[in-house]
Amino acid sequence: MDITEKHRVEITYKHSCFEIAGMKDEIKKAVRIISEIPIIQNRPQQIRFTIELSNKYHEFIQGKKEGKINAIRKNVGVIVELHTFSSRSFCIDIIAENLEQAMQCLSMLEDEFPTEITFYIPEEYHRRMIGIRGNTIQSVMRQYGVFVKFSNTTSLATPGHHNYLDDNVLVRCPAKNAANLIELKETLMNMDKDSISENVYVPQIYHRMLRNKSNKIILRFPNNDLNKDYITVIGSEAQVPRAIDMIMRSILDEYKFRVVSTKALDSIIESKEYKFWVVEYIRTKYCIEVTSFPNNINMNAYPNISYHVFRLLFPKSQLSYLDLAINVPLYMSFKEGTWQTPHLKGCDSFSHFNSMLFPPISALKRNPQEF
Repeated sequence: MDITEKHRVEITYKHSCFEIAGMKDEIKKAVRIISEIPIIQNRPQQIRFTIELSNKYHEFIQGKKEGKINAIRKNVGVIVELHTFSSRSFCIDIIAENLEQAMQCLSMLEDEFPTEITFYIPEEYHRRMIGIRGNTIQSVMRQYGVFVKFSNTTSLATPGHHNYLDDNVLVRCPAKNAANLIELKETLMNMDKDSISENVYVPQIYHRMLRNKSNKIILRFPNNDLNKDYITVIGSEAQVPRAIDMIMRSILDEYKFRVVSTKALDSIIESKEYKFWVVEYIRTKYCIEVTSFPNNINMNAYPNISYHVFRLLFPKSQLSYLDLAINVPLYMSFKEGTWQTPHLKGCDSFSHFNSMLFPPISALKRNPQEF
């Protein structure tokens, strides 16, 4: 049949009745074509549309005391019935004596179908937006002809909520008021002007761990591979910096130690070679960040000795590489056109480090020309 090929519907004929299954718009076109066939026009007709919807929309479409459905019945003069289809869905039947009535009823019913958006607003602002006894949000809902629901952390953590730690405001309205959704969202967001956002570099392997954290902030995770290692932290100006600090502490570890400061050591740390052959090398190979700074706090036991502190910052997953990073030689000597690492003994001063990261003090005294 040409109708099935052009409109991608399935048509069966039994008991003097055509049954058409397919997408909504395609069914409308197919029904109109069939009803215009001469042999069918001369016979009594009854048009019946059946629409299946999720149970969560049952009360919304039905209205208080079936007010919406009764209004459609009276305006068009057709039969509209709601009945359970399964444990998760229900059906709406439209029964009319002619096609025009059925189409008019279907159009009015579709205007009542739910359209919704979700977005995030920090939880501490919800009470202010709802107002005393809900007066504030009630006036907003009446103004825009929508339904607004605020969710807290507890309700979002229940099964069936897939936007946990994400959208916590639901706005739903009939399809005829869909244009009001964006305008209402802007109105609510303007009541939350204190909220700011910040992008933070967090390797993707830590995202699952962060999803389980509960704070008064929102963590938005990337939904594509383009920015897969960045998350967005949203909250108040006071909360966002604290949240970022907590995130970095939860995914990064550090190791500090100090050594006696000398002129030779200071010279090495300030050199370009140190930054390239030590700092950059460790960062590239082991994903460990090396920083250093003087520690001018005098120790009671050695008041005349100054120290230099080295700090190694690394993701917890890189902990096994810490010893390898510590054993990278602190300095390189340029001999005969190649960089070479001196072979040092860990048996003089600071031998408890058991590494070649810092040469013994005796070696520094014997070979100052190598620096």
